[in-house]
Amino acid sequence: MEIMEVRLRIEPQLAQLAALRAKPSELVRMRDLAHKIRESVDADARELWDGALHRQIAQSARNQLFLTIFDVINHVRQDEAWQAIRERARSGDGVSVAYAQHEDIIDAIAARNPARAAEAMRRHLLMLQERLIRETSHDGPSLTVLPEDEVQPA
Repeated sequence: MEIMEVRLRIEPQLAQLAALRAKPSELVRMRDLAHKIRESVDADARELWDGALHRQIAQSARNQLFLTIFDVINHVRQDEAWQAIRERARSGDGVSVAYAQHEDIIDAIAARNPARAAEAMRRHLLMLQERLIRETSHDGPSLTVLPEDEVQPA
C-alpha cells in the first residue's frame, strides 16, 4: 500500500505536467502502449506495457527529479509478489475499466488539459488501490457501520 500512497501523490502531477509538455510523438507512443496493453494475452505482457505507458507519461512531464522518483517506484512494481497481487486486482471488470481509464488519461493529456489529466490519473490509481486492498485483505468478520443516529451508546 505504500507504493500506491506514493503513486497517488506523484503520478497525477506527472500527468498534469505531461498535458503541458508532451510532444506529439509521445502522445502517439502513449496510444500505442495503451493498445499493446489491451491486446496482451498474458499478465507479464500487460504488466510490461502498463509500466511502459506510465513511464512514458512520466518522461513526457520533462522533470528529471520526478522521473527519478517514478523509476524508484516502478522498480518496486517489478517485484514478482507485487505483480501477482496486481494481476489478481486486474481480473474481471477491472481490466476493461483500467483500459478505459488509460484512454481518458491520454485523451486529457492530448487535449492539453492539466487538471483533467491529473484527475483521470488519480481516479485510475484510486481504482487500482481499492482493488489491491480487496485482494490483500484477509477474510475476517464483516463490520457493519451504522449511521450516527443508529449507534447505540456503550
